[in-house]
Amino acid sequence: MIKNFIFLLSAVFHFIFAVAFAEEKLHLSFIDWDVYMLGIDTPEKAEEIRKSVKRIPVIALVSFSGVNEDTIKNGIEYVSGPFKSRGMHDTYQIYEVVEIAKKLGVSLKIKVYTAENTEQLAEGFRQAGKNADIVIVYSSIWQDPSPFHESISENPNTLYISPYVEVGEYRTVNSFQGGARHPDGTGLRNFITTIPLSRYNPSGKLLSPSCRDKDDTETVTVAVPSSYASSFGETCPSAGVTAAVAAYIASTSEAKIPAEQIIKTILKN
Repeated sequence: MIKNFIFLLSAVFHFIFAVAFAEEKLHLSFIDWDVYMLGIDTPEKAEEIRKSVKRIPVIALVSFSGVNEDTIKNGIEYVSGPFKSRGMHDTYQIYEVVEIAKKLGVSLKIKVYTAENTEQLAEGFRQAGKNADIVIVYSSIWQDPSPFHESISENPNTLYISPYVEVGEYRTVNSFQGGARHPDGTGLRNFITTIPLSRYNPSGKLLSPSCRDKDDTETVTVAVPSSYASSFGETCPSAGVTAAVAAYIASTSEAKIPAEQIIKTILKN
């Protein structure tokens, strides 16, 4: 079951070997590159991990923009908010989740909660957490984070994933992402932030975490390969890769796997 997952998320070390011994792999298309960098570099490995899939996990997207139904038609349920997307950002993110999950042999149920204001967004966090294995949030809110933290804490067995908030005039600690799980053990245990282990396109050269500002990772839980994130600030795709990996873990059990267990599995690999 989970043992078959041991080669996933060994991204940093796999990254080093890919550069030294398989440079041509850096020019793969973005989904294939992400999957390759997760350690699934042969058809045999892909087939092996697919054997562990037992159920269809539920992923909820909570945002202000929603998903364009014409772009991704299968498996999406609009639970609340406007049906049509006001932009393509979250559509691209969900597309990445769906396509990487397919490579892992996982089908998904996707529920979309859209909001008109921050109060509705916090309520979307709460409701989504009751009905999903994983909740993805791409919004950044620079105000009182307590309503969001309360909604997340009400669903301790549901994993919440967000890209970290890039540095600048506004600091990560001033957004609700600042309350996510920190490496020192503080923060919400079921809420993680992600950062890309990415590449410059189209050259394929690597953009490593060491290329970033020293304050650029203050609330980061995990770094994952994300070929769409080809410059310093493009962090959102890393949440999509992480969500796909988390969905794979969630799919390996007939019953819902608690967020804490999913996170520990990710971190130990």
